[in-house]
Amino acid sequence: MQTDTVLSPRGSSECPRSFVQLFVSGTLVWTFFLPLDVYANQYEVVMSQNEAVCKASSQFFTDYIELLHKRFPDVRSIRWRPNIADVLIREEHSEFSIIDWTEVQQLAPDLQKKKGEITQTSVDIDNDGQLDMVVRIQWHLRGLPTDMLVIFEGKGKPFGEIRDFSLNLLDQAESVLDFTEHGYSLRKAWGKGETDHGSSRTIGAFELVPFRLNDTTYISMTNPYLSEDKDWNRWRVIAKYTGSSNLDDVCYLKRLNQESSKSK
Repeated sequence: MQTDTVLSPRGSSECPRSFVQLFVSGTLVWTFFLPLDVYANQYEVVMSQNEAVCKASSQFFTDYIELLHKRFPDVRSIRWRPNIADVLIREEHSEFSIIDWTEVQQLAPDLQKKKGEITQTSVDIDNDGQLDMVVRIQWHLRGLPTDMLVIFEGKGKPFGEIRDFSLNLLDQAESVLDFTEHGYSLRKAWGKGETDHGSSRTIGAFELVPFRLNDTTYISMTNPYLSEDKDWNRWRVIAKYTGSSNLDDVCYLKRLNQESSKSK
């Protein structure tokens, strides 16, 4: 069956209307009108390749949403706020650490309009013992922020400030992680006693947040925006970056609905 297409948020390629249009209609509108408590704050682990990591991540992101709602009762998204995460790390979750980002000041003409939305960090993103340079570019899909991670691997020392950063540098990167157009497929089996259901589910992964847990780097991927349909914003993937744009899914976390939460 042929699908209609719409311009991607980059404006340079096309993507299936079946995903982007549903996101816009099912997320953008409801972001402003749905009540905050569509789902419970609590995550459950529905797929685990590492019990300790998944249990810790489930508790951390559950506590993150609870604190976010406590500090900002009217907020209608669960986007990552480093100041909220920092409070949790200092008070309850010392095994985690957030990654500090620095704004890229010197942009080439093709990215001048993105000033303030492009940041960089030095982190061992692939856990090979060497520092890598990661650039985060924030794009917008119908006004809602989405993330792209551009990874330059293995220089082994802290990087200085990037000069004249342009879109052409994306061709020199080892990897570009961006799931805005087509979503992220859950490739590993999940569910109690079930076979490979992962291949049949695609989730929104508009927010990409690298973090450290017990000296290992992971990437959290989720749709932080409210959505009435497809339970898109209930899922959170915890993955390891393994090089060449490849990710190894470690955990699938899913927010409970209100009824399930009350019965636990």
